[in-house]
Amino acid sequence: MRIHKLIAPSTVNGPGKRAVVWLQGCDLGCLGCWNPKSHPREAGTEMELYQVTRWINEQLETENVTGVTFSGGEPCQQIKELQALVVTLRCTLGDKFSLGLFSGYTLKELENGQYVAPGFKPRIAVYDNLANVLAYMWRSTAAYLDWGVFGRYEATKRTQDPLVSSENQELKLFTDLHRPEDFAPQGMEARIEEGGRLTLTGFPDPRFRNALRDLGLEIRNESTS
Repeated sequence: MRIHKLIAPSTVNGPGKRAVVWLQGCDLGCLGCWNPKSHPREAGTEMELYQVTRWINEQLETENVTGVTFSGGEPCQQIKELQALVVTLRCTLGDKFSLGLFSGYTLKELENGQYVAPGFKPRIAVYDNLANVLAYMWRSTAAYLDWGVFGRYEATKRTQDPLVSSENQELKLFTDLHRPEDFAPQGMEARIEEGGRLTLTGFPDPRFRNALRDLGLEIRNESTS
């Protein structure tokens, strides 16, 4: 799978203390997207399933993370890899380990198979078209998720609701592991990486971002919005 970034621990990308996996590649083209470097499919780092799961298990041991959040990019545009990763984590870490997802697609689009997964070549001959296969792939992935945020980011409809960047987006609970009050108000985290690069994640106010750029700071954007 193609990975944009791995970060842990984080408390602004879902309930509790989380590991965050940003998958590389997105062609939805949401205006004002906070993380454009995650869009090109040829960028990022190629990682095997076992490498990502090993990293998550390391965060479980060293950082006591309580869940994983998948973001991007657009994670569902790597639906085959995402499904394998979600199933592996659920089977190995159990029902109390929280799995969440940020997607720019609506739930209706995913449930109807109305999304793209470049490079995905189904081997299931019983289905008569790709949309049916993609719908099946999404359902078999969602069955192992606890929550998800769905819908395009629209910069003109910004909201302060937990984990939702714009008013048109939806926070969906798939299981009873979490309640609505478990999702904290929007927040932001900043990390200084090697070379003095500043990494922001979460829901940074655009005015704050612009102020940092005015100071001449190099910013790497890792956002859920």
